[in-house]
Amino acid sequence: MTKFTTMNKRILLALCLIAASLQGLLAQCYVLNDPTERNFSTISDYTYNLDGRPAGQLTFDAKRDATGFGNLKVAQYVNGSWSSAIFDQKPGKVTSTFLGIETGIDYVSYGPITLDRNATKIKFYTETGATLKKYFKNVKVTQATYVEPSSNNISCGNVEVQSSSTDTKFSVAWSDAKQLTLTLDNTTDFALSTTSIASSTCAYGTESDIIIDFHPQTKGDKTATVTISDTDNKVWGTVTITGHGDGLPQTISWWDADVTMLSRGDTIGSNESPFVQASSGLALTTLTSSDENVLKIEGGKLIAVEAGTATITAHQAGTGTISEVTATLTIEVTNLLTQRITWAQGLNFKWGDAATTLTATSSSGLPITYELVDNANNVVTLVGNTINISTSKAGTATIKAVQAGDATYAATSYVRTLRVRDPNASCLTEPLALDNVNEFSLNTIATGEAFNLDGYPDKLTFQAKKSWLGLGNLKVEQYINGSWTGSYVFDANPSGTDYSNYGPISLNRNATKIRFLTKAGATLSKYYRNIDVTRAHFIESNPTSVTIEGQFETTTKKTVKVTYSNIQDVVDVKMASNNAEFSVSPSSFAGNDCGEYGTISLLLSYTPETMDSDKDTIIVSNTKDGEIRIPISTTVQKRAQYISWALRDSLSSTQTYTLNKVNPVSSLPITYTFSDESILKLDANNKLVFLQVDTVVTITATCAGNENYLDAEPIIKNIRIFKGLPVLTLPTAGDTIYFGQKLGLIPLIGGCAKDLSGDTIKGAFRWRNYLEVPNAGNPVLCAVTFIPENSAVYGDVSDFIPVIILKLPQTLEWTMPDSIGILDSITLDARVPSGLKISYSLTGDGTSYASIGANNELKLTATTAALGQSLTITAWQVGNHNYLPSDTVSYTVVIRKTIADFFAATEPTEYGKRLNDIVVYVDHNVSGTWSYDDTSNPKLDVCHYNLSATFTPTNLDLCDRSHVEIPINITAIPTTINTIPTASALVEGQSLAQANLTGGSASVAGTFMWKKTTMVPPIGENQEFDVIFTPDSKNYATATCKVTVTVTAKP
Repeated sequence: MTKFTTMNKRILLALCLIAASLQGLLAQCYVLNDPTERNFSTISDYTYNLDGRPAGQLTFDAKRDATGFGNLKVAQYVNGSWSSAIFDQKPGKVTSTFLGIETGIDYVSYGPITLDRNATKIKFYTETGATLKKYFKNVKVTQATYVEPSSNNISCGNVEVQSSSTDTKFSVAWSDAKQLTLTLDNTTDFALSTTSIASSTCAYGTESDIIIDFHPQTKGDKTATVTISDTDNKVWGTVTITGHGDGLPQTISWWDADVTMLSRGDTIGSNESPFVQASSGLALTTLTSSDENVLKIEGGKLIAVEAGTATITAHQAGTGTISEVTATLTIEVTNLLTQRITWAQGLNFKWGDAATTLTATSSSGLPITYELVDNANNVVTLVGNTINISTSKAGTATIKAVQAGDATYAATSYVRTLRVRDPNASCLTEPLALDNVNEFSLNTIATGEAFNLDGYPDKLTFQAKKSWLGLGNLKVEQYINGSWTGSYVFDANPSGTDYSNYGPISLNRNATKIRFLTKAGATLSKYYRNIDVTRAHFIESNPTSVTIEGQFETTTKKTVKVTYSNIQDVVDVKMASNNAEFSVSPSSFAGNDCGEYGTISLLLSYTPETMDSDKDTIIVSNTKDGEIRIPISTTVQKRAQYISWALRDSLSSTQTYTLNKVNPVSSLPITYTFSDESILKLDANNKLVFLQVDTVVTITATCAGNENYLDAEPIIKNIRIFKGLPVLTLPTAGDTIYFGQKLGLIPLIGGCAKDLSGDTIKGAFRWRNYLEVPNAGNPVLCAVTFIPENSAVYGDVSDFIPVIILKLPQTLEWTMPDSIGILDSITLDARVPSGLKISYSLTGDGTSYASIGANNELKLTATTAALGQSLTITAWQVGNHNYLPSDTVSYTVVIRKTIADFFAATEPTEYGKRLNDIVVYVDHNVSGTWSYDDTSNPKLDVCHYNLSATFTPTNLDLCDRSHVEIPINITAIPTTINTIPTASALVEGQSLAQANLTGGSASVAGTFMWKKTTMVPPIGENQEFDVIFTPDSKNYATATCKVTVTVTAKP
């Protein structure tokens, strides 16, 4: 049973392999498959035509006649010409030979050889030198297999968030590939017009114009990958798509961007109507003033605090869909009064209008002058305050009204645009919101392309027809507020097969697109053309009325948006009354071209001069388009006032400070209180009087309001008062010193100190460091300090004065012998007190044999030629920034033989060695040998000797012998006591000398005797006393032992 199962498995495996091979063979696609055996003789060729599909790889079988010469070659035909050989070999294999000569040749399979996919033919051929026949068969060319996108990296560029771009396309070329699928991994921001390609095996083609729909949902860089795969999930390639989503734009809107100057104390904006906002409606991320001492931000208000210039920076960081934005506004705050130019005069003219006198006025009552800023079309001329209107030229000009200011009022200007129009121009019928004369058609159920509307639409007209017997209605739909309405302004079946006129049909003013479509039930085709949409004709405001809550003598501004369409002439804007508390800008808009439309923001300014409420009306009008009126009502509140002062947190007692008596905004009095008037107080002129220093005082400033002004918020400042520093007129140095001397040796002459008002302050000048030793210089800046007598009020002040510090002279110290040995080691050791580096030079006959090396080593050439030569050595020190150059010292020396320096020493040596065996430690400055003058090599007795010796240099030509005495110290040999002697007994009163010593022996011959012979020992048994053994020879050392003695009492 096991054998049968194993056999089945083997058969099954074999069948699978055969099936797989057959499948591979059946799946292969060929553009050429010719099994026919062909041949040609000598020089010839044969061409195969390919079937037009992309060529892949070539295989074939080939051989030659035995003994035939020359190669078989293959070329391909690409783009109208033959290539060089892609195969060039002697074909076949030798199967038999006779006597080295080929007798049998068999076929050999060749390939695969990759062909150019654009090849349309291949050619087998031979060339000069070929003999006999060449054979080939089973010629096959496979179809190329590939899937290739036109690009692997595609950029869609920048597209605004929530918009769409379909401008980017790519293509995919394929050959011998199963059906392909295009998979996109980011469908949030990208879409493809084609997601599958009807490719197939043994076919080829190109899928062109694959549209990439890039519609970023958030801002930033976007990326997607298109994966191209087939039905077997084989991935053929990828395409990387990139794009950038641009955030929706937003802008920063200022209360009045034209305001560049405010008077101290002015306030613009309010919490309800902030002076700056983002057009997106998002809250500002940051809002800062470059100097809050000049311009202070409080909620939605901007307050001018004190004179100066500051820049307000507003930043809105944006969101995932909205771009960030930053804007700045630079405003000058002046102590002068600001003035406004009021210029409500209409400046819209027609050809040939009469000369007009310009009527701008300033709130200060000061005179106005005018300048033409831009008059490129020469539509007017300006003479003084009169303009003359052209009779034939239309366009605009810019004119500026200027008030130069004076000692009370700051300068200001006001720019306006005037227009001159052709009075015969008409605007009601042109241009159109849509004007398309092309013919369009819809087949059965379809939706046509959307038509964008330029401006606010009014009436639609068009022509339409249908196919004969066509059923169902043609419909027109509007695109309003970001979506198609789903309802239809036209819904009817065209009346016949000839074009008929339809309309006018009213459109919604807010529609931005229209489209034609058919729905279920429609048959055959509908046709439409000559589509016109007129623009609506209107002027409207938002809001339709304005309420202002103002502050006394403070400008409050409101924005009124006016929307207009198809305006025929310049629209004038003015106030109904001549109340100077109101102004509106611009004074006109539109009127440049027919059919203008848009929205403009009118800026309404209200500056109440009393606490009474007001009413007025904005009139927006022209003679052709009518007018709208926007009523205004106001209430007035007390004006806020602020206390501003330039007093810092730390004050100098020598400075003069005067505080404001009245508020510059309201002219109301300011009251100051001090926490301790024994420290600081005001005099009658509001000048600060300092009574103590190095302490802190609190100043509180208040300003009460009245019927027009609110109480100012009190200002409390903690002021630290410090010692004032006098202003110095510096003294001069009364003397000079040398480097190395102390600065305190120089007297100070003159100089004085004063306070900031010019009064003299008593005190004295001192060197700040009288022990300082300054470097030399002409001059050197050295610190002096003024020490005031009244140190409780004034602080010490230091500064620098020029002092002349002379360079210190220096004398060179140096000696040299009359002669020097040629082998001597000589270091030149001249020195100066400064310790600075010494310079040396060599002159004389001996310079040929001498040089100065590192560390000032004098090097002499070891040659007999140098002996007897004279050498002059000169030394000097060049000085530096603190020392003068030294004197110059020279010595002339004679080069002689070196006298050998020999040194010898020994260690103490025990008696017994001969002289030459004694170790001698020697040192010498030149090479050579030495020997004792006594050549007998004696054995020396114990003693200290000085033995004469002679050192003989190796080079006697350059060095003389020297004689020395060598110290030799011969020490005695230690003696060993072998047997201690015995002593006879003593009787009381006897000395040790009376005790006889007997017996005893030592390592050498000698005598035992008591160390202290005269000593009388006391009565006692076995008392020990020192005994000295003295050898008979001085070459041996004495030895000591203890001997016992018994002393008995007298009878």
